[in-house]
Amino acid sequence: MSVCKLKEIPKDELKKILKDHKKWIKTNHAEGRRADLSGADLSSGSAPGLCFAWFGGAWLAGADLSGADLSDNNLKSAWLVGADLSRANLSLVEMGGPENPMKDNESTLGNIGGVFDAPEVVFNLVGMNGGKADLSKANLSHADLLSAHLFGAILSNANLKRANLTGVDLRRADLTCAKLNDANLSEAELKNAKLNDANLSGACLTGVSGLTIKQLSKVKTLYKTELDPELMKQVKEKYPHLLEKVKEDEGGEINACKQAIKTDPDDAIIHVNLGDAYRKESKYKEAIGSYEHALRINTDCAKAHYSLGVTYADFNHENSALEQYEILKNIDSGMADKLYNLIYEKNK
Repeated sequence: MSVCKLKEIPKDELKKILKDHKKWIKTNHAEGRRADLSGADLSSGSAPGLCFAWFGGAWLAGADLSGADLSDNNLKSAWLVGADLSRANLSLVEMGGPENPMKDNESTLGNIGGVFDAPEVVFNLVGMNGGKADLSKANLSHADLLSAHLFGAILSNANLKRANLTGVDLRRADLTCAKLNDANLSEAELKNAKLNDANLSGACLTGVSGLTIKQLSKVKTLYKTELDPELMKQVKEKYPHLLEKVKEDEGGEINACKQAIKTDPDDAIIHVNLGDAYRKESKYKEAIGSYEHALRINTDCAKAHYSLGVTYADFNHENSALEQYEILKNIDSGMADKLYNLIYEKNK
């Protein structure tokens, strides 16, 4: 399919397309229709308010999403080949595949010209123009970003574990505290990229251009990292400690939240943040306790209901998760929809 001219979609029509797509997702494709927004103008000026929209599995090839607010969105299995995501806000976006990625399935992904040829690839951004895009904290684990243009992109704290970043333009990109464990960065361009405290454990950095020993000296770890011989020689001579296995800073975020609670014990959001920190370390009982504490402070705390629902869904307690969804519908419909979609994904 070739895209010659961007399509302008009226607001009401776009709303209907997204509504039908949501039904298509919720009914396991029995009702509604998969959204086809290929070549559409969805830029911030033409289609505002896309935050919390559900684009999982949607066709967005060649779409203009420049400047769009896609924060807290879900783009799993979306077809974004050639899409323009420049200046887009993709903070907290869910893009990556699961830890055990599903194989290509025509009934769910469709036959789209071999974009998903490899079994492990469930998301592809080949040739994406993402210059200056804000991808901070985005989940891009297992994502295929082959040859993507991410010049100057903000990827601080992003999850890029096992991502395919082969040939990606990451010049001047901010990868501070990014998780690049086992990522493939071979042939990538890294000139002036900021790698402070980035975790490069097990990553492949062979054949990269623009990478210096100065940049590598600031990373968190190079344990089991593949480097070109000359760079590896310099690391061994000057920074051998980076080649050693590092122990993760467990409890750091939890302790920080506890200190914040001492200062402001009646702030519900801080208790939610504490719960999230517990959940990251698989301390689910403590996490649930923190969310419930937050709700005792503020029964309408949308974030607490959402996080509690997510935790229940993690344990396949669908009924308990749906109870939180029902409550959340009357507080924040956008977050409620996101929770419902997450419950659906975990139980389909």
